[in-house]
Amino acid sequence: MSTEGIQGEVRDLKAKLQNYQAGSIEGLNSFKDAREGEMEGMQIKVAVFGMTGVGKSSLVNTIWKVLYGKESAPAIEQASGGEGTQILEEFHSRSASDSELGGFVFSDTRGFNFDFNNAEENELFRVLYGIESSGQHLERGEWAEEMAKEAGQAAHRLKKPPLADQVHVALWVIKGNDIRFENDQYIGKFAFVQQKLNREGVTIVTAVTHFDKLKSKNKNEVRRKAMEVTGSSRGNTFLFANWLPDEEDYDVQNQLEVLRMLKTALACGERSVKSRQVLRKLDKK
Repeated sequence: MSTEGIQGEVRDLKAKLQNYQAGSIEGLNSFKDAREGEMEGMQIKVAVFGMTGVGKSSLVNTIWKVLYGKESAPAIEQASGGEGTQILEEFHSRSASDSELGGFVFSDTRGFNFDFNNAEENELFRVLYGIESSGQHLERGEWAEEMAKEAGQAAHRLKKPPLADQVHVALWVIKGNDIRFENDQYIGKFAFVQQKLNREGVTIVTAVTHFDKLKSKNKNEVRRKAMEVTGSSRGNTFLFANWLPDEEDYDVQNQLEVLRMLKTALACGERSVKSRQVLRKLDKK
């Protein structure tokens, strides 16, 4: 695609996503099993997951800067390479008017350690089900271990709040030049979580960051490995470099990939809402 063609698609996607309302991709008429008024004010909830230090907050900022301008970054980024986000933070998209909510909200979660223990697994499901709310400290240690012990292998059966408060799509961030990822050490770590997310109807969309740090010959292999780790399809796997704080401009090809990823995540979220509405209706019969 020519530069002009890329710029044109970026403009079109921006215009659609800046004014996005839940249901506008699939079509509101297709949500036939929604409860009365359920889709009014519905926000597609996107949870950003990944290992500590992969750039989850940077990804949130990249999306907001591409959509709303380079001064619009809402998340606090960790510059030292240590652990960043420890409080569950939510960032709401803007709306066309002050009387409306934006159509989606991003949850920036605490990074997982590489051993991905039972407490972290339990935490993941508490975030997914909306049990952990915005502003809460995502505690680890003895309390979390006790919570995991009580839940056991039934963490995915925790009591769920209303559908609108649950996460509808998971955006999993992988740092493309992480040596552990390059050496296949990620594979097999998330098999249980991947299985349960599929069972819950939560699609994983994969974002591979630090694309600019990869050698050209490695890029297809990185995509393949990312798909294997998260179970995402090729169409749900995106590679790009984040828009860093000290960068004045951002490559238009990266902008396009970010916007395509966002649209894909929102479409997956809508389908998740629709499928869970169907299951809810069937469960009552």
